[in-house]
Amino acid sequence: THFEMPPAIMAQALSFAASIPVEDLHEHGVERDTHVTVKFGLYDDSLAAIRLAVRTIPPMTLRFGVVSLFEKDDYDVVKVEVESEELALLHEIFGMLPNGEEKRPYSPHMTIAHVRKGRGQVYAGGSVFIGASVEVDKLIFSKQSGEKVELKLEGGSVCSHAH
Repeated sequence: THFEMPPAIMAQALSFAASIPVEDLHEHGVERDTHVTVKFGLYDDSLAAIRLAVRTIPPMTLRFGVVSLFEKDDYDVVKVEVESEELALLHEIFGMLPNGEEKRPYSPHMTIAHVRKGRGQVYAGGSVFIGASVEVDKLIFSKQSGEKVELKLEGGSVCSHAH
């Protein structure tokens, strides 16, 4: 499950990726499907529970931070850190559903590119995304068949009623 990024953020990510020399790119290259993952590995039979959950969850704001990296065995992942208490909570909620994700700490991010091992450090620390934010209200559930199901966050604000 993930949130797709709007065109302006996608363009900013692709612009940053374009500054990475081709010789630094790993074979996985530039991430063209810019998104922020909520929970990886959810099974198709969790879709009904997710549909119910999103009815109570209001749209949320994702705030972008510094450019950083994940070091994989064969390559580095250049990414932008994402901050949102609501996103972290949604990850926890979805984590209660059966899933095939390996147990690792949740590190919300938006992938920019996959680069050759050891080259990610060159791009880490960039501040071009700091201060940017986006409101998201559509969650994408990817079925194991590859089909994508769009789910609208329909909940109202927690503090929406007047006193």
